[in-house]
Amino acid sequence: MTPDTGTASTVEKEMRTSAPFNFIIPIRHPETVSNLREQQRVLIDLLRSIDAQTDRRFAVYVACNPEQVLPPHEPYVHRVDIDLPPNTQLTKAKTMEELYDMIRNDKGQRIAAALDVINDENAYVMVVDDDDFVSSRLVEFVLSQEGEKTGWLVKKGYSWISGSNHVYEVEGFHRLCGTSIVVPAHYYAYVRKQGSIRDSIQELGGHRAVVDSAHRNKLTFRHLPFHGAIYRLGHSNASQSDVQRLTADGISLKKPGMIERGIAKIGRMLTGAKLEEGPKTRQDYPIEIETNLMREFFGRQTT
Repeated sequence: MTPDTGTASTVEKEMRTSAPFNFIIPIRHPETVSNLREQQRVLIDLLRSIDAQTDRRFAVYVACNPEQVLPPHEPYVHRVDIDLPPNTQLTKAKTMEELYDMIRNDKGQRIAAALDVINDENAYVMVVDDDDFVSSRLVEFVLSQEGEKTGWLVKKGYSWISGSNHVYEVEGFHRLCGTSIVVPAHYYAYVRKQGSIRDSIQELGGHRAVVDSAHRNKLTFRHLPFHGAIYRLGHSNASQSDVQRLTADGISLKKPGMIERGIAKIGRMLTGAKLEEGPKTRQDYPIEIETNLMREFFGRQTT
């Protein structure tokens, strides 16, 4: 792996990709992260997970501030610098919708910066939250379906409490977690240059809005036929912690009891869309993380 100095090289800034499959990892401003060491640790975990792909025809774009220091990474991992101010206005939000509008705007701009360096509107794109994991089968499966240029939803996945030795199966995973859609780049209104720039940025920041927009434009989606990703919970930088902290600080809820309905609702609020009800987590059926799961999602064998 090549060490990262914290600044983007000219080559990376000007690079255009010909990879048919592209992972985009938006990283929030380092001043808004409570634990920078943990941010590095979970990002290393994600990059290790992506590196386990059985088909090597992919590239990774990390969209971050210029001052962000990235862990050592492989040559196919490219940083995309976007100089955004820290999202410190979150604590001034008066409603949950105002709060998530700010979050979508920040995340959406970072994703847009990465899309700007992907020059193939037919290339597949998967936005991945920096603390999740993906199946090693993703790239191979999607590229094997080239006869059907379609979007893919991760309907089945797992949730994992950071550090535990088991996962829980989630049905309707695409309604819970942002790491859940794979689309040709032109599925994004931003790439199609459709609608206002604000609306297209908001769409990028909320994956369910991408699905709704695609449906309105008669763009198809199919469900991935295997468990496609793991949603990590329970670490200090997790978005769930931020929502609970901000709510405790006095943000009023337009929908009473939204926080109390559980973590499953957080992903729905982030999107501002109404795709389907769900998701359902098999909390009564923990699945041990054995060797095969470790290899497929964590990029390593059990010790």
